[in-house]
Amino acid sequence: MINKERKKQPGEIEIHIEDVEIIMGDDFIHLDRLLNNVYCSHCKNSYNGTIENYKIYLNKLDDIIFVGQCTECKERVARYIETGETISKAEIARHVRTIKKEFKTIKKKK
Repeated sequence: MINKERKKQPGEIEIHIEDVEIIMGDDFIHLDRLLNNVYCSHCKNSYNGTIENYKIYLNKLDDIIFVGQCTECKERVARYIETGETISKAEIARHVRTIKKEFKTIKKKK
């Protein structure tokens, strides 16, 4: 990536694509469409860009953030997916956060 690596923001935790699938539920089938409609401020591609080489985070509001690079110019881009629009998705996201935190605690004790 051309830009420096993005620092994790306060309250964010890194998650995996399996976690995204659990949170999004039936809407997960639309994920490719979301990741292929990313705006790059460098290319000014009108949401026709694609994000690649991304990391996935759950922010402090329990929304999903994909942070990666534009396939065209390799500059940093992000795709934000709100989970709070649906109560059940917000609850699942909070549950994923809780499990990840508990697992991290257990892992540190070993």
